Amino acid sequence: MTFSTTSGRVCLHEWDEPLLVDHVVSLLVDIREVRHSQVKRPLVILVIRTAALASGNASDVLPTAMPAILDGCEQLIVVAEPADARGSLMRSLFTGSSAAPLRKLSTRVRHIHA
Repeated sequence: MTFSTTSGRVCLHEWDEPLLVDHVVSLLVDIREVRHSQVKRPLVILVIRTAALASGNASDVLPTAMPAILDGCEQLIVVAEPADARGSLMRSLFTGSSAAPLRKLSTRVRHIHA
């Protein structure tokens, strides 16, 4: 089950099932709606459970959507399960260590390990 909610400027998405394109599209739609209804860009909180990385789609879906996610929000806070091999993949996707265009934006991304 995936959970998402918005309140004021805050968008919260919890991904606890294999990540699909639909999950990321839902996040982008929420970001767009908050941008249209608020003066400031939203604060986005992603809670990513280990199961979200099980399908392998994260390495395909997230790098493609990351510029739009970062452009749409003021800050992106990523709460992830403790470090493991899949967590390393997630960190590289959000910090831009494998994608040069994200390096300049990585200061707006914060990681919190649950």
